[in-house]
Order: sequence, then structure tokens, then C-alpha cells
Amino acid sequence: MSEKPRIIMAEPDRYYGMILQQRLIETFEDRIELEIITEEDYLGTLLKRPQQADVLLIDETLYSDALIRHEIRSILILCDSSKLMDQSVIAGAGSLRYIYKYTSLSEIMDLVLEACRDRLPEPTRGRKQAKIVLLCSADDGPYQEALGVGLAAALSRWRLRVLLLSAAYLQTFQMYLKDAAPLAGADVTDLNYQPMDELYASIKPLFRKEGFTYLPPFPGPLMALNLSIGLFERIGLAAKASGDFDLILIEARIPLNECLTQLMDLSDLVLVLKENTKRSFYITQLFLDALRKGGGGKFRTIALGREETEDVLPMEKVDDTVALPSRYEEMSAEALGRVRDIARLAALVKADG
Repeated sequence: MSEKPRIIMAEPDRYYGMILQQRLIETFEDRIELEIITEEDYLGTLLKRPQQADVLLIDETLYSDALIRHEIRSILILCDSSKLMDQSVIAGAGSLRYIYKYTSLSEIMDLVLEACRDRLPEPTRGRKQAKIVLLCSADDGPYQEALGVGLAAALSRWRLRVLLLSAAYLQTFQMYLKDAAPLAGADVTDLNYQPMDELYASIKPLFRKEGFTYLPPFPGPLMALNLSIGLFERIGLAAKASGDFDLILIEARIPLNECLTQLMDLSDLVLVLKENTKRSFYITQLFLDALRKGGGGKFRTIALGREETEDVLPMEKVDDTVALPSRYEEMSAEALGRVRDIARLAALVKADG
């Protein structure tokens, strides 16, 4: 073997492969030799010769028992089904393990580290600036809050420091949380008028945690509390400047107005949701046509379906689809974060931008 650990990744799904490659580079930097394989034919050609490697990360569709004849210390088979999660056996020259590919990437990195720790210097790297992700829709569907909470939970399972802000005139996202108690009225007095540094100092002690960090709901409609919807923009910017978070998710149920466009301007990624109805798709197209002028490539359209229904309606410019369980309103934040489509969307959000 070479002086550095050799890690081979064989993954035909380009989106997931990009995510995994990015995380390997972020975690191990230049301390490994990383080889990326996306084509089955190339993998077959490579394996005609005896191979030595510390770790092979391979999609279940590419795996064959012939691999155990090679000198590979650890083979991690990436599966679409969580039923195969955590199965582990000794095979050939090393170990072979099945793992659910949409589990926490940190768990996968831990397994890679375990296999090559004795040949790998401890990595040292600094934190990147927080990314702001905006989740919004043109027609204010009830699914939006569930997806926002589930997305925050799924992202936090990767050990990302996630802050969820629910920007709405009347907040109801707390129905998915264990602690649904609102803030005290005294805690939110005069927040509109505080300078940015003082605002974050006032807000930070109010944060709660449920895997991810979130700002609890206000004790009533913003109008009744004399608070502006623009407050969430200032909180998001202050939280980003603090360095306390890796990702700030703003779930905004706001009409298309100046406040929403300002949130879009400060966001690094904008997810626009559309429900599986002709009206929702039509409204969303008008919405996007108005917004994409100067918006660059940071807009992503997400079509929402239900697990028990057929595929979403056909429409151009749909970047992804998410199917929610039929009884999603009865699910907790943790359960929503484990819904397969939400976990997959979280992986794409992590890799995007």
C-alpha cells in the first residue's frame, strides 16, 4: 500500500456520490488517496488486477462476493434499505458491513476512520461560515412546516449545528416538537429596536434544542406583539455572524412581499415547495418567474406528494420530489427527519452550494 490510506468509492448515483466525496475531502483533506468510480465497467476492469485498499465504499448494486478476494481492510456496502443497517461480518482479508446510505454521514466517516486510523494523522480544519437555507412556497401549504422541522432534524443527524427559524405571522411549527411552550411575553419586548449585536445576545439564551436548535414560538401573532416579520431576517444574519451554527434553516410562511424577497437575497439556497395539485404548480410557476430574475442558480423547486398516491403531476423545472407519509401531522420532529425522502433532500441540501 501507499503511505496514505487508499479509499475507493464506487457509487453510480452522481448526487449521492458528490455528497460523499465532499464529506470525505472535508474530513480527511489531503491525508488520503481517494479514488472515485461511477461506472460499473471501469470497476470491473480495475478488479481484474489484485487490489489493496484500506476502505471500499460501494453501492449495493455494484457489490459482488468476488471483492473479498482482494486485500481490502474494510468494505462498506451502501444500501437503499435501512433493513440492512448495522449488519457486519468478517470476510476475506478484512471486514464487510452493510450500512444504510442515508444514515448520518458522520457515522460513515467514523467507520472509515476506524478502518484507517492507524495510518492516518488526526485531521485539523476550521469551521466554514454558516449557510442560510430558505424554505418557502407560493401557496402556503400545511406540509411546509412538517418538511422544515423534518429537514432540520435530518441535517442535525450529520452532527451539523443547525438553527431552525420559523418565520410566520402566526407560528404553529411547534406542534411537531416535544416542547411546544411559547416564549414569555417579557422575552420578546422591544426586539424590533435592538441593534444586531444586542439582538443576538437577547435571543441566544432563548434557544432550545431537539437534536437541532430552534427559536421557540412567540406567544401570539406578531401583530399583537408589535413585532415585524423582518425580525427573522435580522436574527438569521446575527446567527450567521455569531459562528455558532453550520446551517441556518429559515422556514418562511410569508406572502410574496419585500420581506420574503429580502430573505431570498440573504439565503445561499432557496427551496420552493409546490403541492401535488394543478393550482399549486400554476401559482408556483408564476411565483418563480417573478423571482428568478437576478436570483441566479440558488433556487430549487420541490414537488410534494404523498406516499400513498401516484407520482407528482408532470411539470418542467422540478428539481426534486418529496413524498410525505399520509399521517405526517401526527409525527414528531425526529420521526420526520427519518422519512426517506426528507433524509435524501437533507443530503442534497448539505452538498448544494
